[in-house]
Amino acid sequence: MFKKQTLAEKREQRWAYLMVAPTIIGLLVLNYYPLFDTIRLSFSRTQTFGKSTFNGIENYVTMFSTPEFWKATWNTIWFCILTVPVGIAIALLVAVMLNAKVKFKSGFRAIYFLPMVVAPAAVAMVWRWMFNGQYGIINTIVLIFFRVLCAIVFSSMAGYAFAKLRFRGKGLLFGLVLVQMMMPSQIFIIPQYQMLASLGLTNTLFALVFPGLVSAFGTFFLRQSYLGIPSEIGEAAYLDGCNQWQTFTKVMAPLTGNSVAALTIFTAVFAYADLMWPLVVNTDINMMTLSSGLATLKGQFTTNYPVLMAGSLLAMIPMLILYLFFQKQFVEGIAMTGGK
Repeated sequence: MFKKQTLAEKREQRWAYLMVAPTIIGLLVLNYYPLFDTIRLSFSRTQTFGKSTFNGIENYVTMFSTPEFWKATWNTIWFCILTVPVGIAIALLVAVMLNAKVKFKSGFRAIYFLPMVVAPAAVAMVWRWMFNGQYGIINTIVLIFFRVLCAIVFSSMAGYAFAKLRFRGKGLLFGLVLVQMMMPSQIFIIPQYQMLASLGLTNTLFALVFPGLVSAFGTFFLRQSYLGIPSEIGEAAYLDGCNQWQTFTKVMAPLTGNSVAALTIFTAVFAYADLMWPLVVNTDINMMTLSSGLATLKGQFTTNYPVLMAGSLLAMIPMLILYLFFQKQFVEGIAMTGGK
């Protein structure tokens, strides 16, 4: 049985539900519905006109009897076994070096973090896309802007609620966030595409932004930042007459500026480098982003590698500039989120 709540506790709980609602609803629609639809389809057989019928575990029997499946599975296991310990050891060594008292420490940090902001899809000619106003760079800017905006607004509200507010079901709802972070994004692509196709929203700018309307990573990231802020600050604001929304917007949120800057860079890089989703959801050349547009320019029979290298260099520039401007906030924001 739940104990009877005071009026203040009920008010706090209402604010908490309002602040986590966009993120939780977004995760349920964008991730958990596609997940359950994927599970349903795995037990089905596709027929004509897009219909499907239940066929039990036949698909799994076929999968387990395929040698390529087991070969790929063992390759993945060995890859993890070999790379995880080495990666952790190198990461610890580099972390110690980056925080040591040495000359040009800021320069070393910049060199280390620069690869994180380079778009991996920059593998083809960029000239045509950079200077054509109909597609490519314009769509990429719109994609980055709205994904960053949604990530900051919704993740900040949910992160604050999970870190500082008390409400029933808090552990369960935060568990939904953590579970989504552990699932590969590729399993959501087909169900999400089907959702947009049924609404006639493919080949639109909204389709590009759709998977990034909410961010489980951003929610967890900013929650860690809010956990590092003493609760006494929020309590003092409440005693001074602020309600929960005013405490969040005027007192607590401004204290997470460095973490928000770090999340902005992370989200911008993820959106800028996203290749699979734009290729799937937008086949119209006028709706392609820079990454997907570059990927389509590779020659069928031959490739002009010097031009490709020039294109790769140009495609790196926007994210490098973003990182150089917010280098200090990025590093401090990462440090703030590792406290708890």
